[in-house]
Amino acid sequence: MTDFYEALSCYYDYLFPASPTTIDFIGRRAKAHSSILDLACGTGNYSLALAHLGWKVTGVDLDEQMIDLARAKVRDKRCRFEVGDMRRLREVCAEDEYDLVLCIGNSLAHLTNKQDIIRLLVDCLAILKQGGKLIVQIVNFDRLLKNRIKNLPEIVREKVGITFIRQYEYSAGPHSIINFVSELKIQRGNKEESLINSIPLLPIKSRKLKSMVEWAGFKEIDLFGDFSEADYSSESPATVICGSKV
Repeated sequence: MTDFYEALSCYYDYLFPASPTTIDFIGRRAKAHSSILDLACGTGNYSLALAHLGWKVTGVDLDEQMIDLARAKVRDKRCRFEVGDMRRLREVCAEDEYDLVLCIGNSLAHLTNKQDIIRLLVDCLAILKQGGKLIVQIVNFDRLLKNRIKNLPEIVREKVGITFIRQYEYSAGPHSIINFVSELKIQRGNKEESLINSIPLLPIKSRKLKSMVEWAGFKEIDLFGDFSEADYSSESPATVICGSKV
């Protein structure tokens, strides 16, 4: 049977294409010709799109197969990819190296230890140049926990015969880990293969995330409900936080 992550990496670009709205949001916060670090970059869709627009981008991901696929797409010397663990960011990044650090796609919630998140944010501050920016985006867990949302909309890509189903399983306690259960259905001729995976997520509420970013030393912190810069509310689809090193 096909491994879940092996299959996911093969279809990643179809499931999670780079959003023009998100690229525009990032671009408005990145100076011309500056350097960007894309944490948990997957197969590099955002890294490659930003490099194409003129920024120097480094994509880092823990999954070697994702990085191999990203490297195979590189056509621009301004973009490179490295295997790395964001819990040990200083092993792959130097102080004052980047103008902008990007961590989107709910990647931060995969760190289920709050101390790991704080350490990452402190490291992000250290590797940023003076005046550098941090952009973090996660699911709006305020909304999920309040409404006990169990299902996200299915992602269907009929052209390549895949359906991605996403569900949340809640524990009893108010601050407990959430299990993110995903199913990838692959249609091959008359046969359908179903691959299921479960991974723990830390449901970080917006106020807690903002306080962590502040504690790490970031200033001029802005909070949005999505990448269109809509005001944040408890019903926003996402939690987007921007901070500066000043």
